[in-house]
Amino acid sequence: MFRHKLYLAFFLLLLITLLQTGLAVWVSGVASYHVERSRIANQMLSEFISLGADKQRLKVWVAQALLVKESPIYQRDNYLRQMNNQLVNLNALILHDQRLAESAEDYAAISQQMKTLSILETNVQALQRSLEEKDAQPLSDPDLWRLLIEIFDNLEGLDLKHVIAEAIDLQRQRSAKAETAAAEALSRYVAW
Repeated sequence: MFRHKLYLAFFLLLLITLLQTGLAVWVSGVASYHVERSRIANQMLSEFISLGADKQRLKVWVAQALLVKESPIYQRDNYLRQMNNQLVNLNALILHDQRLAESAEDYAAISQQMKTLSILETNVQALQRSLEEKDAQPLSDPDLWRLLIEIFDNLEGLDLKHVIAEAIDLQRQRSAKAETAAAEALSRYVAW
């Protein structure tokens, strides 16, 4: 009789331990998922900010090239290469974010970011072509200024400063939301 009660107590203890282990593994997986979403959101935010900053640096380089006529071409090419790398990174991050999406709101935000990225890719390609054409076929300064300002700030009727600012704002919101979800998931994990 005593042996039966002892076996029953050990069995219940083992069952409780297995349940607790299962819950801990599940909560750990949820926490890892939210931490990964937060990391992706923050990386995307960083890439959008860097892209906007490099675009402004390139604009300053163009102004310097037009005014002083002595701007190193390698610097321009470096800015363009960095911008293209940021676009490639953003594409990869958006695809990863899409795999982690869990709600219609996530998919809508990702769709908006994909549209923004497409606009920015088109803009960077047009900008690169225009700068290369400028080297091959010099334009008068006023025509060149008009062309470059149009490409830098306005493509197909869109204010690109506004497009980048909206992408950054959206990503800031998503990043904050992902960080909050990760913090909540981690606090639940620690509580277990």
